[in-house]
Amino acid sequence: MDKTDILRRLDALAAPVRRDLYDVLLVRGDLSSSDLRRLVPEAKTSLAYELSRLQDAGLIDLVEHIGRHKVWRAVAMTIAWDDALRGDPDLVRALNNFERVATTRRAERMHRWLQEKMSGAWPSRWLDSAMSTDFLLQLTPAELSELDEAIFEAVDAVRKRSDARRQTGSDDEQSPVFVCAMAFPFDPTARS
Repeated sequence: MDKTDILRRLDALAAPVRRDLYDVLLVRGDLSSSDLRRLVPEAKTSLAYELSRLQDAGLIDLVEHIGRHKVWRAVAMTIAWDDALRGDPDLVRALNNFERVATTRRAERMHRWLQEKMSGAWPSRWLDSAMSTDFLLQLTPAELSELDEAIFEAVDAVRKRSDARRQTGSDDEQSPVFVCAMAFPFDPTARS
């Protein structure tokens, strides 16, 4: 993936409403513009623009277009880059914007989960299966990288099984599950 593609994708996903549209398409599959207006009301007035930004970034495809009726599909992907680009100022800016939005989304999702959990919105089988944990470890940079790779491999293995099950049309009880993994240096004595 070249720098232009990376920047286009990070910039497209750094807007919360576009990230909402992308997430809905990833989870729900092919959806019409009308469906997206209903499911992501924040995008109602700017839907055509937001979808065109996602399409230009290669994150969604137009899979059906008959008259005014359009159907969209998310393109699942991982955004990755060569280490040679790591210090590039444009990439750093785009990545910082993306991370700011992503971190806010994570916190909002965790807060919403807590509210739904406390209100009894989910059946006990989901409450018993959900997890929430954190650790404070003493690691080297190499160990932190090793942890990152191990978590990614574990999640990727489960994702592949889930994708295979979805392709067979299995009617097992399933729901989108938000998985968040962050690991970073932390000084518990520092105060903001």
